[in-house]
Order: sequence, then C-alpha cells, then structure tokens
Amino acid sequence: MTRISITDYAFLLTETADSPRHVGSLQIFRPPEGYAGDFVGDLIETLRRHKVGKPFNQRLKVSLTGMAQWVPDRNFDLDYHVRRSALPAPGSRRQLADLASRLHAFMLDREHPLWELHFVEGLDDGCFAIYTKIHHAYCDGATLVRLANASLSEDPNDPEVRAFWQMTGGAGEHPERDIRAALSGIGGGVKAALVMSKELSGIAGKMALDRLGMRKSALEVPFTAPRTALNGHITRARRIAGGSLEIERLKAAARLTGTTLNDVIVTLCDISLRRYLARYAELPRSPLVAQLPVNLRRQGENSSTNILGIIPVRLAGVSRNPLKRLREVHRSTTEMKDALFALSRETVMAYTLLIQGAAVVGDILHVSGLMPPAGNILISNLPGSPVKLYLRGARLEEIFPISTIPPDMVMNITVFSYAGKMFFGMIAGYEAMPHLPEMRTYMYEALEALEHEIEALLEGSPADDAAAAAGPAGAIAGKGQPGSTTAAPTPRRSPARRKTRSKTPARKPPAAKKPAARTAPPAQKSPARAMPAAKKPAKRKAAAKKKPSPAQ
Repeated sequence: MTRISITDYAFLLTETADSPRHVGSLQIFRPPEGYAGDFVGDLIETLRRHKVGKPFNQRLKVSLTGMAQWVPDRNFDLDYHVRRSALPAPGSRRQLADLASRLHAFMLDREHPLWELHFVEGLDDGCFAIYTKIHHAYCDGATLVRLANASLSEDPNDPEVRAFWQMTGGAGEHPERDIRAALSGIGGGVKAALVMSKELSGIAGKMALDRLGMRKSALEVPFTAPRTALNGHITRARRIAGGSLEIERLKAAARLTGTTLNDVIVTLCDISLRRYLARYAELPRSPLVAQLPVNLRRQGENSSTNILGIIPVRLAGVSRNPLKRLREVHRSTTEMKDALFALSRETVMAYTLLIQGAAVVGDILHVSGLMPPAGNILISNLPGSPVKLYLRGARLEEIFPISTIPPDMVMNITVFSYAGKMFFGMIAGYEAMPHLPEMRTYMYEALEALEHEIEALLEGSPADDAAAAAGPAGAIAGKGQPGSTTAAPTPRRSPARRKTRSKTPARKPPAAKKPAARTAPPAQKSPARAMPAAKKPAKRKAAAKKKPSPAQ
C-alpha cells in the first residue's frame, strides 16, 4: 500500500461527474514509410509484453476512517486500459477532435487504475493518433511530459518500444515532500508550521490592505476577478480545439520587448479571450485574472506527486495596443515571481489548497455565482522536446495537451513546446463556449498584431491606440472581424523578411540612428495544421468504432 499525499488526494476529493480531474494529450504520428504489416497492431502487441509498474497497476482504496491509499489491482487487465479504435470515413481532424472530446468528458473508473491509452486509426492523411488519459492524482503536467519523452526516442531507427506504465516511482512515493510531511517530526515540524503560519498570515495581511486600497500586494487578491462568461458551472460535455505557433516568432517578440516567452503566450491568450468575450458575451470593466500553475520541484526531483502552486495574476487593462498589453502582463508576472521567491514551497502549496478548496466548495454547492471568482482562466505552459521524437520509426507530428477545467471556470488553455513549435490545447464546456474554434484564429491574429506593433516601434513610428484599433488588435474590443474557424489566417510578410533599409526622410535629424541596426522579429511562417475543434452536435459524424468502456 502507498499513502496518497494531500495534494494528490485533493484531485480525488474535488472530482465530480461534471468536473473530472484527469489530464491527457492527443499525439498524432506518421507511420514509417514502407512498413509491411499492421504497424499499430504490432505496436500494441509489443506494449502488452511490458510489465506494469507503480502507480499504473494500483487502484484507489479509501478506508472507513477516510484514509486514502494506492493498493495493487489484483485483477489488473491491460486490455481494459489499452484500446484500439478507428474513425469512420473520411477520418477528418474534426472527427478526431470529436472523439477526443467525448473520451475526455468521462471520469476514470475508480475500480481500476486511473489511466487509459487509446490508439485511433483511420485519419485521412495516413496518420494515427494516441489519446492518453491519466488522473491528476497520479501525476502533474511536468511528470506527464517526462513520461511522454521517456516513451519516445530521438532516433528514427530505434526499434525499441517503451511504455509509460513501465516507468516506476509513482504517485505518493515521496510523502515526505507534501505539506503534511513538512509538519511531521518534532523539531522540524514545529519550525515548518511556524514558518508557514507566519508566511500565510503575512500574505493575508498584505492582501487585506490591498483590498482596502492602502497598499499594492504583489500576489493578486483571490476572489476579486470579474465574473464573466468564462465563469460558471458546466456539465460533463467538452469541446476541444488546438493549433500551433512558431516558437522563434514568440521568442523574437519576447527578446525585442524585454519580456519572457511565457509573458508573450499569456498576452496572446488575454487578447484572444477578450476578443471572444467582446463578440459573444460582454467585456468586463476590469482586467481578467489568470491562474498560472507554478512547478515547485527542486532540481533533480522526479517524483510524480503533484508539487505545484497555482497563483492568480491580473492580466492587461483596456488598452487595444497589444504591445502595451504585453508590458502590463510582464509587470504582473514579474511581481508574482518576486513574491513567490519570498515564500517557502510549503506555503505556496498551502495557499493553493486554500484558494482552490474554497472555489471547489462553491462550485459543488452551486453558490459560486454569489461571490467573485478566484480567476477567469487557467493558462499552463509545459516544456517539451526541442527535437523530433519517434515511436519505432513513427514520427510525432503534433501534440495537443488536454487538461482539466478548474472549478467555477469554463475553460483551460495549456501550451506545449515541441520541435520548434508551441502547440496549444484548449478545452471548454460544450455549451459554455460554442465558438471555441475561433479562439485558434484569434491566437494567430493576436501574434500578427503584436509583431506589427514591434515592427512599428523598431521603425521609429510606434502606433498609438487609435491606429491599433483599426487592425487585428482592435478586435480586442470587438471591432475587428473574426477569422475563419476552418483554416488558419493568410500569413502576411513577416517584418524579418522585409530587409530593413536606410530611409531618406525629408527631415532627417542629424543624430538619428539607422533602423537597420535593430533586429526585427523572425520571418512569419504559416501556422501549423490546426486541430479542428468539435462542432455542433447536429453536424457530428458517427462515433469511432471502439471497444465498450465500462467507465462510460
């Protein structure tokens, strides 16, 4: 038996049929050319021969006293967890998104180990997909990335097939690293308790002064986010969408503005969300508040136990200029990081449990609408492999993270870097965000608008808010026309491809610097193939042919 840590158990305690707590990914592979035989079938047959290790052979057991433990599943059946299905013709990406949406909507069966692996064939371009579903109590996003990378190879000629369930060192294997363990022991426990109590009291005091307007706290005061269409109770039905952006474009924008890659990503999400609200709901008068997960692992720590904090960060105000919005986001995230450095890991985890616990209780009791939400959107950024990965010669082309939706929210955005691209996976309540596919186009156009402002700044003629309102950035306030949801926007020439040239203005100041001395953003490339999101039920094709699932 393995005791479950407090943070891991929290994901089990707060789980409901409408709000499951599993995470997943949708990987799309291209089989090796000239393979003679059933490639997917041969893969599955090889995987079946791998021994299953902890925690993937353990199920949940809760004693009469309420103590939760992982215990070995005496009736473990790998065929229950590894499944094979095929899309009906024509096998479009929209059909794949529909299938992933349905699979992700249902809770994992607690009578079995909490994970599933689905092989999906029949894609119209000859590829196949793998949808992975693992409960958050087993691992967090960082662990899921580590398992995925360990299962694949950088060598396209590597014949070995690795299964993530053969990786040992599972959930709860290091109970000394959770909050309860921080309080254990006589001397160390008392000291840890005093430190945590003092730090939490300090946070509360500073936030109270912030609420009264007497000071500005670096950490955003919880439950002060504006209530928008991004908040509320949702049913189990899900809708997913995804796409990708070139990492070099994102890095160039960060480098030229003195911000970070994560700042740029959060800003693009902020711009896109406000544009969505402006068209389909109502814009709040105050900035949106994002919840940003923070990996609290120390260097070299590889436990799959959840060791993270979730910190609220206020996004940008009402400016339509994407560059100004980026600077506001950068200021907020910098203040948040400074505040975190002053706190112990245990305090951040306790703070997270308190805030998320309160939000969960409000959501379960359906009283969330009586108070301001803890946040409007959860945005997570996970680092992946910088190079192409292979599964027995099958090249991983695309990967879309599919996460869980926090309480009193209707959407989650998770981004994942892989082989020069930043893939983003968006999941939302089916009824809550019926136009979710348009968010993909908004993300593309938000980056174009930001690059336009950076280019104007480098050329010495930064656009003001009025000029920005005429372009894609103006759509932040709902004045722009949304792009197509079925294809990526037509790419324009990137600032980097226009050779910076010496200008000969009519009035040339004597000490003027040549624009050519500045580095422009990299060339814009066409966005990678986007993963179409689920459409309206009336247009849905037949469900994939798959084995019946007891969990469904």
